[in-house]
Amino acid sequence: MNATLEYQRNAILSASREKLVLLMYDGALRFARQSMVQLDKGNHAEYGRLISRTFNIVSELKVSLDREAGAQIASRLDQLYRFVMDALVKANANRSKKDLEDALKIMTTLREGWAGIIASA
Repeated sequence: MNATLEYQRNAILSASREKLVLLMYDGALRFARQSMVQLDKGNHAEYGRLISRTFNIVSELKVSLDREAGAQIASRLDQLYRFVMDALVKANANRSKKDLEDALKIMTTLREGWAGIIASA
């Protein structure tokens, strides 16, 4: 395994729960932005693969919500994640830049909010 992958692996394994969520947001945003580039290039296979990776991360964020500890917040996040997932499905099916942009906006806002929570803790 090369040094960069080993470093990334160790960073993930030693990260707090809060930092892991932030890393998931970062990954989802990275794949969504990369999919936008592939859509612009007309590379539909890679576009679909990257949308799928984004969807899987958002899905994991959704199922990992702690509904007991954060009842109202978890419910609102669930709705936002569901909206993002629906937008990603539409973006993939219709090759829709607008739906992808809608998903990106929400994920960016959520990521910024999460980073703010971590910084203030």
